Amino acid sequence: MEKQRITVQISAEVIERVKNAVYWTPGLTLAKLAEDALTAYVNVMERNKGHAFIPRKEELTCGRPLKGTDENDDPDSIMKRLLCGNKASYTPDEIKKLHDYSIENQRHLMLKDFLEDLSTELKEKFGLDMHLVTKGG
Repeated sequence: MEKQRITVQISAEVIERVKNAVYWTPGLTLAKLAEDALTAYVNVMERNKGHAFIPRKEELTCGRPLKGTDENDDPDSIMKRLLCGNKASYTPDEIKKLHDYSIENQRHLMLKDFLEDLSTELKEKFGLDMHLVTKGG
């Protein structure tokens, strides 16, 4: 299997514990410990979710965009930054935009589910065949 490098920032306390574990465990390397630990945690996350994560649509981008760009106001951009960084470093306005965006998406998904159920019920009860057409799909 091909190996790749990943860089992350971890607290000094955790780094010391990891180094001590590797030092006192014959044959263990930092790379092996990190890979095993990440694999085990993702397995737990997937088990809790009930299935594997679907492949991402693009490479991860972390960090804040430059101030003054339109990307600052994009809820998807805010979400990516929140997932990649420290929530405390984001403005209340950014958090509110993300919250409002999430609620709007929730409403959209609930409406879509309702319309799909209605379409199924109309077809079963009355033989009406309705096709749900959604924006972007």
